[in-house]
Amino acid sequence: MPGYSLWLVPHASSPFTKTAQELISETVPRIFVSDDSQINHFPPHVTVTSDIDATKVFGDKSPQAWLDSLQLPDFKAEHNEVVIELEELHAEEPFFRKCNIATKANANLTKLATVCRKDAVLGGDEAKAQAWARSEYRPHFSLFYGDIPTQQVKSKLPLIEIKLGFAIG
Repeated sequence: MPGYSLWLVPHASSPFTKTAQELISETVPRIFVSDDSQINHFPPHVTVTSDIDATKVFGDKSPQAWLDSLQLPDFKAEHNEVVIELEELHAEEPFFRKCNIATKANANLTKLATVCRKDAVLGGDEAKAQAWARSEYRPHFSLFYGDIPTQQVKSKLPLIEIKLGFAIG
């Protein structure tokens, strides 16, 4: 189902953001395409939930007003905050996960995603949101969106890992 997505994005002034954006907009796509028009540009992010129907969810509210109205768990710095740790490089079939880095399992991220999915996609159904979080939600950090055959991406994973090592250190 098409729709909007809710993302966690790193702070714009973070050195990681600059490095990640270069990986997403230049380094990784150049392994697969040479024409700038074939590169899908997007900001560094981890998707919290997708398939949000804005007309149903936001109504006459702004997206920010909707976000402010969410009943989110109380996350506190250095106590129970949402921490994103990058783990393993993957190549997958979906366009938006063609080349991505899986994130380490994090109960607080899953809690956040469950609440957002419940309110944004599932009409408040807590049981369905929890089932989705257990069976379907796989947080990841995308490096490349594309229609490239997955096998072709898999064959380039060692090269991408080397480039990630140089970029991130």
